[in-house]
Amino acid sequence: MADATPEHISATLSGFAKVGYIPATPLLAAAAEAASAALTRTGPQGLGARDMAELMWCFAKSEYRPPEALLQRVLQRFAQSLGVMPGQRISQVLWAFAQFGCAPPASVLTSIMQSATAALATYPPDSMAQLLSALRSFGCALAGGPLLRAAAERALAGVGGFSSRALADLLEVFAACRYHPGIDLLHAAAQQISAQISSADAAGAQPPLPARAAATVVRSYAGLAFAPPAALLAQLQALLLPQLGDLDPADVASVLWGYQLFRSLPPALWNAACEALAAAPGNGVPAAALVMLFQVHLMVCKEPTCAAYETPPALIVAARGHWCSHQGSTAMLPPGEAQRDVQRCLAGLGVPHAAGVMADDGLFALRLALPERRIALEVLGPEAFCVNTVAPQQQPQPLGETVMRIQMLAAHGWNPVTIPHYEWSALPNELARQQHLRAVLGLGA
Repeated sequence: MADATPEHISATLSGFAKVGYIPATPLLAAAAEAASAALTRTGPQGLGARDMAELMWCFAKSEYRPPEALLQRVLQRFAQSLGVMPGQRISQVLWAFAQFGCAPPASVLTSIMQSATAALATYPPDSMAQLLSALRSFGCALAGGPLLRAAAERALAGVGGFSSRALADLLEVFAACRYHPGIDLLHAAAQQISAQISSADAAGAQPPLPARAAATVVRSYAGLAFAPPAALLAQLQALLLPQLGDLDPADVASVLWGYQLFRSLPPALWNAACEALAAAPGNGVPAAALVMLFQVHLMVCKEPTCAAYETPPALIVAARGHWCSHQGSTAMLPPGEAQRDVQRCLAGLGVPHAAGVMADDGLFALRLALPERRIALEVLGPEAFCVNTVAPQQQPQPLGETVMRIQMLAAHGWNPVTIPHYEWSALPNELARQQHLRAVLGLGA
């Protein structure tokens, strides 16, 4: 290793990474030591930008974190080389450092976002997804900037060049940022993933998505409240069913939640997932996953075929406890400005109502309700929607959580009446607000 050039070292480790082989730690440590020495040299024996990026990517793929001193020196060289590094190399370094848990300086991240927005067309498709995934993991403010819009346009124009794994990463970024990339892209991505799964099946090859990435696809589509084609859902289910026990419990719960949101949850998937969750080792299932699970249960128990859905009693008892605690906390939250205004308007109309209470069955927090008429008045603030508007409606799209809550209320005998914040704020005066409330509540003139 000491006599090998950086190019030879990076080519060797890259070959290992691309076939999924992880070398022994002593070999990786020796490569890191050689890279550290090469950083002090120039010429063929020095560590150029290409080999530096390739090595960092290989270390990350091998789940090996180089010594901190090397990481800091690479970051320094990386910052100095940004102006001449191609997008593929920038994304490799950034993705690797995201895996290492080592964030570049904020000024470097800002510079990367600015340059990437202008040059995104030059990034290979998978490198673009890798870049956005890394930037999100570093907490960069993507949702309010132009980079996500440019990424959505770039992806739609060249969706055929993306691997399924890259599309999964890209969808995850959009969903996590609450950014709706447009119906056309969401549909095209689903078609591309489905076609690649079909091609792999026909060739007898490994699926193009590992189980965790398949769960990411389901979770991301659900987060954006977009139901992918039934064919893709069936393919993802077939891929996930044998591997549910290997997934993190949070991923298992999110898969169930997504399929239920799409109204496509079969008993076989629910039963296998509940079995996997009940057998979760260590501390078991996290509270957030149990909350998601109970939301699904609230819908499943209202299905005509509910007897086919087998639920381990201890699991659902634990899930119910966390859900009720969550709803109790929600009921105590102070109302937002729009809700306070709606309450004031209801009082002006003399309409009996209740605010910040639990439903009579103890299962739902009702921020605002007309209990005698079983109306749950959902005043939806900005947090209930994507951060951007989508053509052709040019209105914010509701998030999956918003849609799921409306479905749950309706399934349990409530009439959910929604008042989006942007509709309410557009009403010009008190008379218009009162007329709007009369209309949506069916109060008459």
